[in-house]
Amino acid sequence: FFGLKHVAVEVCANHVLVLDAATLVPLDTLETGPGTNPYALDVDGAGSVYVSLLNTSELVRFDASGAETGRVGVGLSPEDVLLYDGKLFVANTGLRFSDFGYDPGTLSVLDPATLGSLATIPVGMNPQWLAAAGGEVHTVCTGNYFSVFGEAHIVDATTYAPLDTVALGGSPGKLALVDDVVYTTDYFGGVFSYRASTRTVLRDASNPLLVGGSGYSGVTGDGEGNLLVTLFADDALVRIRIADEAVTGAFATGDGPGCLVVRGDQAVPVALLRFTAEVSGHGVSLAWEAADAHEAAAFRVERRTGEAAWELRGEVPAGAFGGFQDQAGPGVWTYRLSARLRTGEVRVLGQRAVTVGPTPFAVVPLANPARGTLR
Repeated sequence: FFGLKHVAVEVCANHVLVLDAATLVPLDTLETGPGTNPYALDVDGAGSVYVSLLNTSELVRFDASGAETGRVGVGLSPEDVLLYDGKLFVANTGLRFSDFGYDPGTLSVLDPATLGSLATIPVGMNPQWLAAAGGEVHTVCTGNYFSVFGEAHIVDATTYAPLDTVALGGSPGKLALVDDVVYTTDYFGGVFSYRASTRTVLRDASNPLLVGGSGYSGVTGDGEGNLLVTLFADDALVRIRIADEAVTGAFATGDGPGCLVVRGDQAVPVALLRFTAEVSGHGVSLAWEAADAHEAAAFRVERRTGEAAWELRGEVPAGAFGGFQDQAGPGVWTYRLSARLRTGEVRVLGQRAVTVGPTPFAVVPLANPARGTLR
């Protein structure tokens, strides 16, 4: 969505629909060409729309007026598209329509302005969906549904280096990153999850979150402490309270609900461009860069260890560049940066985990010869 409009792909229809955000009345169609099969999209702040084309292994860009402004080849059979850290990430599943096998999965990284290639990152089999926070991009690789099973791959959004792999099992697909937890749905297996900052698996194929329905598909947070999940086979949407994983509501939808997006009256006006955390002894130095920082009154720094409650460490006046110095005892600490908007609302921007080592022993040399009484 952008401005007062929604955009939505119509799979197999070879165009993107532009809808009025309030009434959902169609306003325009963005034609992608015959046989292209548009699959997923993202929208930038200027209203440009970036659409993956599954059948032709391309990405196409439209401007806010609906005019096509660029088209480029990416990896085989691309699905999700994500704008993050000033770059465009595309998940290339590697699906071969000739025999329905899979080539190695990759992420294409493009310059949004030129659509030039910045990098191609190898990941696992069949990466379909993407999420990002704290300078990292997460993709859930579904596998081939029968012999290669699901895992999450995490890569550095700046250096493009692979960082970690998290084994989940099953065949997870769509995902959402909500308050440092990545949630992903397995159509037959339920909801899996892991903590983004520490890679700790919370639920996988051996202990999924089940809500009594079938056809787990779309997943997202609602910004109010709840997880929303669509059930494709049951034509329903389920609301789950994150704190205790209790189902607090179920709602009928149209036929076969899939992806879902929660749209508030305003998008988050402050965008995190860079967030780093470095350790020196017991000191932790945080630094960040944000776009549209004038929309914030201040930046908040919180921390926690393990699953403890977040502890507010301080606030920093809003500016494009910011930093914070903290002292921490030995252990793994997660730092969270949020923007306190001028409206009073607080929006989480990103998180970073650091490991603080034990205090080293100090050896203090004494004068020689020593003076005093030996006993």
